[in-house]
Amino acid sequence: PGITDLNTLIIFRGFQKRALYKYLILLLDNKTTAFYVNELNKFANRSTFKNDDDFFDKFIASLQYLVGKEIFSYFITPKSLVFKSSISNKEEDMTYLKTSLNPFEQDTANTHDNEIMLSSNFFSC
Repeated sequence: PGITDLNTLIIFRGFQKRALYKYLILLLDNKTTAFYVNELNKFANRSTFKNDDDFFDKFIASLQYLVGKEIFSYFITPKSLVFKSSISNKEEDMTYLKTSLNPFEQDTANTHDNEIMLSSNFFSC
């Protein structure tokens, strides 16, 4: 009692931001996904938690949890996320990314790609 097992501690170093995120735009508010990662990282960056439950309890009680819920609602809304490599707002300069409740659901547009990506050969060198 009163002793914390150091092997169970969780050191949270923040949500990862990738270079590509600056090109992923949420159309509803015209903000990049990088913006939202920065917002999420206002939660306990570089903090230590006792265990998974401690982390989840504190995250759910934070304002950043609401940001996460907002992002999730965008990602399940059709035509809400685009790849845009320039500042142009022309339709032809945007690529809509598949957003739905089940992003891995096969459809006619990407069935062939899914078959390739889900095969064991996709990850072979």
